[in-house]
Amino acid sequence: MAQVEFRSPEDVDRYVQELSGRKVEDAPKLRLWRIAERLAWALLLATAFLVYYLLDLTNEALSLPHVGVNVIRTSARIGWILVSSVYT
Repeated sequence: MAQVEFRSPEDVDRYVQELSGRKVEDAPKLRLWRIAERLAWALLLATAFLVYYLLDLTNEALSLPHVGVNVIRTSARIGWILVSSVYT
């Protein structure tokens, strides 16, 4: 950026007039940054929704009632019947 020197109040007024004619919003770089900002916010929102959804599913799965199941296995070597209780 060029160094600006002001020698009189008129120089300052002239510089302010030059700057007032420029529109920063129309700059191509600013437009790209605005698009990147919107994309980042959309990605953040999608991630937050996914985390909320997965936490809700986990909460529902953990709040299901437990079921007791008896598993009957036989041992081929000894011929015993093993009964074990599995609670899921």
